[in-house]
Amino acid sequence: MTKRSIFMTALASALSLLSFGCGGTNHLQSITLTSTGTTLTGIGGTVQLTAKGISSNGSTSDISGKVKYTVTPTGTDYLLNPLPAPPQTVNFNATGQITAVAPADCSFTYVAGTKPPVYFLSGSYQVVATMDGVTSLPIFIGVASSSGGGPNQACNT
Repeated sequence: MTKRSIFMTALASALSLLSFGCGGTNHLQSITLTSTGTTLTGIGGTVQLTAKGISSNGSTSDISGKVKYTVTPTGTDYLLNPLPAPPQTVNFNATGQITAVAPADCSFTYVAGTKPPVYFLSGSYQVVATMDGVTSLPIFIGVASSSGGGPNQACNT
C-alpha cells in the first residue's frame, strides 16, 4: 500500500466520522403548531390543529397524528369561573381536532352597557404538541359555545 492510498483511506475515514459526529443522523428539531381558527363557535364547533415537524436537515413533514397534544385551560369563562379541564367544554382527538362539547363554558366576557355589544376574551385553552422530547410553542383557542349575542352570536350577555 502506498503512502498516497494510506492517506486517502485515512482522510475518507476521518470525513465519515465527522459526518456522524456533526448531525449525520436526522432528528426532530422543532414543531410548529397552527390551527384553522382561534375560536370554537357553538356546541360541536371544531378547530383543526396541524403540527409540522422540522428536522435537523431542514426538511418539514406533517406529524399531526404522531404528536401528543396537551390542552390546558387558562383564564375564566364569561361568569369569571375558572375554565374546566377537558373533557368538559372541549374534547380533542389524536389527529389534533378540538371540538366544543356541552355544557361548554363561553370564554368571552360581555362588557356591560356597551352598544353594540362588546366582548373580550377572558379565557382560552392553551394547546401544545410534543414528540421525541420536543414541544411546540402554544396556541390559544377561545370557546364561544353558549347561546346568545356574543362573538358570532355565541355567548350569553
